[in-house]
Amino acid sequence: MTGFPDKVSSFAGRYAFPDHFHETFDTQTVIYDYGDKQISWSSCCGPETGFWNRTYGVAFQGTKGVIVGDRFNFELIPDKNLGKDLQPMFVEAEGEAADHRLHVAKFLECVKTRNLITGCTIENGSLCAKYAHLANIAARTQKILTYDDRNKTFGDPEADRLITPPYRNP
Repeated sequence: MTGFPDKVSSFAGRYAFPDHFHETFDTQTVIYDYGDKQISWSSCCGPETGFWNRTYGVAFQGTKGVIVGDRFNFELIPDKNLGKDLQPMFVEAEGEAADHRLHVAKFLECVKTRNLITGCTIENGSLCAKYAHLANIAARTQKILTYDDRNKTFGDPEADRLITPPYRNP
């Protein structure tokens, strides 16, 4: 995605560790609506099992099946009725893709050398961070929101107050 959804809604809470001192939700479901498509994202802290028998990852649900991936591998799982023309596929990640330590080391090296040529551009990192913020603000306000990135506003005073947190001096 290179832009923003038409609408975002999110439901979240602190259910796995309700007595812990944290502001971040440990359980959250988000829907980013684009009018002609949707992205659904869910997260649950605590259990080490998830969809498709993975602890985390991403799934792309299509009309003929699903592609599930994480840091270690990806898998094509055809739908048993509509995906009969597809072959199941399983591919393990190799080298750097499978080793998170190499990713972290590259990031730290870029910080030390001030090298801005990375696998994730500043613009892409900013967009990804804004998606997370949109979801958290929607959950905190319990509203379906529309964000205008050009003017940096939701057009909703309650949601707009959450765009920039209050900072302490200095």
